[in-house]
Amino acid sequence: MLSVEIFAEDMRNNILEIVADMGIPVIHERPTAAELAALQAPAVSAIPKNVVSPATLSAPIGPPIVVLKVGAEGGEIRLIAQELATGWRYRYSMLDQTDLWLDEGGSEIRRQSGWVYEWSDALAALDKYPWAHLHPLEVNRQFADRVLAAAHERLARSTATSQSAQRLTDWSALCHC
Repeated sequence: MLSVEIFAEDMRNNILEIVADMGIPVIHERPTAAELAALQAPAVSAIPKNVVSPATLSAPIGPPIVVLKVGAEGGEIRLIAQELATGWRYRYSMLDQTDLWLDEGGSEIRRQSGWVYEWSDALAALDKYPWAHLHPLEVNRQFADRVLAAAHERLARSTATSQSAQRLTDWSALCHC
């Protein structure tokens, strides 16, 4: 039996994800006075280049799309992209439902990174997880060649196993549909 609190938390998480996808910053913890002051008068030169630059300060021209989605027992990881007039921005989102499966009264955990504006930075953020070794579920055709190259590179770095070979086969099949 699910309680109202779980539904309310799930709805809240969905709303926060939609708001963040629209490019509106979502703050999960109360900012300090110094952080508030920085937010009120941001200096573009003080923001790290891989997070934002003057060339990327354009509004999104399309909805967020899933570049890749991998699954693992109890969750999934997605790399999301959104087209801008000046290029693309990327972030990953992670969903962990292990606590729900364990029937210990837990809830799902959702995390997402901030936006980055370079493909290499997106992969670096995603590399916190062994994404290439997980089960590939979805690849956007527009990014298929880049995703396959990145997965191949990461699988080649690992010790050669039959599982790595199978994963490369899975990625190849999904990227060449």
